[in-house]
Amino acid sequence: MSKYIVLVGNTVENIVIADETEAAKHGWMSYPSEPRVSIGWTYENGVWSEPPPNIEAIKAAFMQASEVLLADSNSLVAPDLWESYTQTEKDNVSQYRRELREVPNVVESEDFDYETYTLPIRSVN
Repeated sequence: MSKYIVLVGNTVENIVIADETEAAKHGWMSYPSEPRVSIGWTYENGVWSEPPPNIEAIKAAFMQASEVLLADSNSLVAPDLWESYTQTEKDNVSQYRRELREVPNVVESEDFDYETYTLPIRSVN
């Protein structure tokens, strides 16, 4: 039994384990030793290529993470804690939460670069 790649057109649809006879019957391609091919990769002119990144999924992940961080930061603005902060700490918390609320606008902007963008980092003091 070995690994084989099921291509539909030039795109990897599945990776299966089968014997050589079954693989030959279906026209499956032997799994390469390198690179570690996955579903969605393409094979053209003897070259394996990764699928393009799913930008919408990346944007959604940034937005979801910012929502979680914003919800987590609610404890920072609890009245009893808030009153114990210095003005600088209050400004930092406010800025952090403002930046988190801006994440959806940032990731939807035309110049958004998912490879270099990082979510705001919490800093109280």
